[in-house]
Amino acid sequence: MRKRKIWQLQKCDREYAAGIAADLGVSPVVVSVLLNRGVREKEEIREFLFGSEQPFHEPLLMKDMQKAAERILEAVKYGEQITVYGDYDVDGISASSLLYLYLQGLGAKVNTYIPKRKNEGYGLNNEALAALSEAGTTLLVTVDCGISGVDEVAAAPAGLEIIITDHHTPPDVLPAAYAIVNPHQRDCRYPFKYLSGVGVAFKLCQALHQMQHLTEPLWSELTELVALGTVADIVPLRGENRALVKMGLSAMENTGIVGLQKLIEHSGCPQQNISAENIGFILAPRLNAVGRLEHAQSAVELLVTDDAAKADMVAEQLNAENALRQEISRKIFIEAEAMLAQQERIETAIVLAKEGWHAGVIGIVASRLVDKYHLPTILISIDGEAAKGSCRSIPALDLYSALNECSELLLQFGGHHQAAGLTLRAARVESFKKRFLGVVRGRLEPADYQPRLKIECLLDKNEEVSLQLVRELAMLEPLGCDNQPPLFAFKDAVVHYPKAFGRDNNHLRFYTDYGNYNYHSIMWNGAADLACLYNNAVVDLAFMPKLNVWKDKESVNLQVVDFDQALQVYDYRNCNVSKETVLKNILQTSKKTVI
Repeated sequence: MRKRKIWQLQKCDREYAAGIAADLGVSPVVVSVLLNRGVREKEEIREFLFGSEQPFHEPLLMKDMQKAAERILEAVKYGEQITVYGDYDVDGISASSLLYLYLQGLGAKVNTYIPKRKNEGYGLNNEALAALSEAGTTLLVTVDCGISGVDEVAAAPAGLEIIITDHHTPPDVLPAAYAIVNPHQRDCRYPFKYLSGVGVAFKLCQALHQMQHLTEPLWSELTELVALGTVADIVPLRGENRALVKMGLSAMENTGIVGLQKLIEHSGCPQQNISAENIGFILAPRLNAVGRLEHAQSAVELLVTDDAAKADMVAEQLNAENALRQEISRKIFIEAEAMLAQQERIETAIVLAKEGWHAGVIGIVASRLVDKYHLPTILISIDGEAAKGSCRSIPALDLYSALNECSELLLQFGGHHQAAGLTLRAARVESFKKRFLGVVRGRLEPADYQPRLKIECLLDKNEEVSLQLVRELAMLEPLGCDNQPPLFAFKDAVVHYPKAFGRDNNHLRFYTDYGNYNYHSIMWNGAADLACLYNNAVVDLAFMPKLNVWKDKESVNLQVVDFDQALQVYDYRNCNVSKETVLKNILQTSKKTVI
């Protein structure tokens, strides 16, 4: 049975939108989308669509920024060994690469350090700090990590000074570092709070440049690295983040970063008109894969090298790592589905555990299960007496808060509203599962388990989804967190010739008539819903308009996300006859059918 989604149609003041649209020379539909997202004033809308002359805030407004920059410049001046200490995800990789390249350009004696996910885990660790100090590092600058390293900073070697740059929520007690640069500190005056880790590193580079070149404009190079980490870390694409990603996507097309050139080339990413979606689905997974399976240090080496042959080799290695990660994910997903099939019923959440699951990959599989079942999901990898879990949630459940109610069964946990990680003893997995399912049952209502779609507006039958409209909607890019691709709807559209397609016949294709217009329509992974459609079926469609280019000819495709029908057929019989076959017989109109 199709899982019915709740459509949330946004209210829109068409008259107000039309007035602003006429002044700005764009479609009222584009303005309506921004009005729905809280961008209401004409000048604010103009800036969102066409950009601002000065998109950056003053970097020295950030608490401890001047102190940090002065200490770094002192280290550069006296030839101290600086280590940039990052995280093993794309945000940390790109932040490490950015700061390394900037400091290298100043003539600094600098290297990078990325901890191994499997052996060292996230953030600072005592063994690494001791080894770096012994090797000659006197100044360590973290990027995308460190804000929770109270114990590690306290135990750091005496000759090692630490500057923390981070964007995660600070704890009540902060590390006793030389300086802490994080816009989320309570007394930080920086006006934009949603920078990624690489965004904070970029502001540090701006501060360093400004302190050396007082009369020059704010530094704005290497934004392609900022775009990588900002998109991958799923921070809101508003304000300064939006400006940075927009600049970075443009810079990516002609980047001078050899390793990024090779990554784009080897991954099959478009080399022109690169989008945030290309980062999220093509580039970022390859950078992430090496951190999940091996050591993310090689991804940093790719982004900082000027050796084309080396970049070629590493980019190909990242491709291979990503293919391996996909295969491991696929196997775990199949095993998880088989375990679910053995359960009598799937209740309030999914909690599955198995010996030998790769701990670096289970989070990806958990996300896929959430997408499929719309249930909070925890996958746990058991390794002897230890167990490590990755958790993903649905919007209605605050995952961190739910885990906090199970904390006495856990050794450690951390995360936020929608994603978290945990460790526990293998012997406690079943007890934890029962507790977590009970907590979720007590927090969620039946309606919470229905996925929701935010529909920007219902289009009239006399409104064409034209090439011009699709081009203007592209002005909303970069799209992502807090600026999702806009969804539109048709009411009582007519569907023709639905059929499955694709290598595994898992996608759905049909044609849609709406008013006087006809559109080619595709529903990715929608073949399971073929049984619900037939020729001349009348449906409501939720879709994203897409530009399609075939043999140099442009047209509009509808990327269908969901459809709804006035008549829904349920088959309650307990027999082995194919329900799809019966349903098709009911729905066809050319001959009589006896049920």
